[in-house]
Amino acid sequence: MAVGNILRGLPLDAEQEFAGTFLGLLNPFALLVGLLSVAMFLTPGAAWLDLKTEGPVRERARAWAKSSWLAFAVLWLVATLYSRIAIPRLWQACAQPLAWVAPVLFVIAAAEFRVLVGGKRPGLAFAHFSVAIAMLLAIMGQGLYPDLVPALGAGESLTVMNASSTPLTLRVMLAIALIGMPLIIGYTIFIYRRFKGPVKLDEHSYWPDVQPRQRRGPLHPKRAAGLPAGRRLPVGRINPSDTPPWLPIIPWPQRGSPSVSFREGSRVNG
Repeated sequence: MAVGNILRGLPLDAEQEFAGTFLGLLNPFALLVGLLSVAMFLTPGAAWLDLKTEGPVRERARAWAKSSWLAFAVLWLVATLYSRIAIPRLWQACAQPLAWVAPVLFVIAAAEFRVLVGGKRPGLAFAHFSVAIAMLLAIMGQGLYPDLVPALGAGESLTVMNASSTPLTLRVMLAIALIGMPLIIGYTIFIYRRFKGPVKLDEHSYWPDVQPRQRRGPLHPKRAAGLPAGRRLPVGRINPSDTPPWLPIIPWPQRGSPSVSFREGSRVNG
């Protein structure tokens, strides 16, 4: 929604301060771009699960990738038509022939994603949709330039010139980026190579029914009962034969009580 409001423009005063209301941010275009963003990240996420899992989970992930891609395509088409009618300022850059490179690459990469997912090639599908996201950001950037936050009305927009930091700050940040980015890229490559391939479930995998490891001190009551500590117990009485005899009978919380009180006679593990 924030991206949609920036593309649409914000009400700014002469001092470049926000002069609108919260409800004004909930406009149709911002909501539409918000839904588009959800579909945009859900699509490669499903493709990544298709790449990293096996069996039924992989099949469900592949189905989600196809469905989310369709939702993304429809929402993108609607947002594009909406911006062409309601925000023609975003289309001014299209007067230059080079401005059509990013849209063409976006359409090709997004269409190839659907073909590759259907062909059970999730790795290439994920790479193609990454290119599609990059081209979509390029389209947004060239539509906004030189504005960073366009102003609606008589206010002054925030541009790359009047909103930039001082030259000294820019030089320092450039040096930090030149040093830090290679480290981040190298670390990312190492991690992805270290954990490449699908996740396999075997005797070394975690299973919920694995017995808790031996340790000093008493176990968590739920662990001692053979239940994961984070699992909610069913509401109502529990068969006493299913619980260790040493667990206390504690009451159930009553509604409206300022302190913790319980219904007497119910067994609760933990």
